[in-house]
Amino acid sequence: MRARFSDEGAYRGQVARMSAMDKLKNEMQAGKGRAEEDAGWATDNPRLEAEGRADRIEGNTRQVGEQVKDAGKIIRDAFKNP
Repeated sequence: MRARFSDEGAYRGQVARMSAMDKLKNEMQAGKGRAEEDAGWATDNPRLEAEGRADRIEGNTRQVGEQVKDAGKIIRDAFKNP
C-alpha cells in the first residue's frame, strides 16, 4: 500500500507508512498550538501562551513518534526481505 504523500526518507524503495490523516492531525495540533502561543504572547496572557506551547510540543512529539514507528517498520522489513 502506497502512502499519499512524499516518500522521502524511505529505505530501499519502501514507502513511508505514516497515514496522511495522522500527519495532518499532528500538523493541525502543532499549528493550533503555535497560533495559541502567538495569541498569548500578543495579549500578554501567559496561561494562553503556555497552553499553546504545550499543544505545539505535543503535536510535534506525536509527529516524531510516528516517524520513529515508521522507521522501525522499514528496518524490520529490510531484514525480512534481504
